[in-house]
Amino acid sequence: MRERAILVLQDEQPTFVLLDGSIIDTDKIGYIAHNYGEHPEDSFYDRFTKEDVSFIQDNKIECEIEMVYDSDEDGHHAESEKIPKLYKGKVIIHFK
Repeated sequence: MRERAILVLQDEQPTFVLLDGSIIDTDKIGYIAHNYGEHPEDSFYDRFTKEDVSFIQDNKIECEIEMVYDSDEDGHHAESEKIPKLYKGKVIIHFK
């Protein structure tokens, strides 16, 4: 699942703000997903760069952050507890 996010610059550093007010800081921004098929596993990831920041801002690109449900030790989850899905410790950004 994905959640809409808005790119903002704080102290000239990219930050994403989710609709619920959660903030994805620069150090957690990692990858842009490129979908080339019909299924989520048909994606590949490129590192997020300064050029991506310019591209998003210049073209008013809508972004989404890939999310998962937070699970406890037993694998149970509360559907209201969503957290960003991480790939190599960083969030995955999709262009809408």
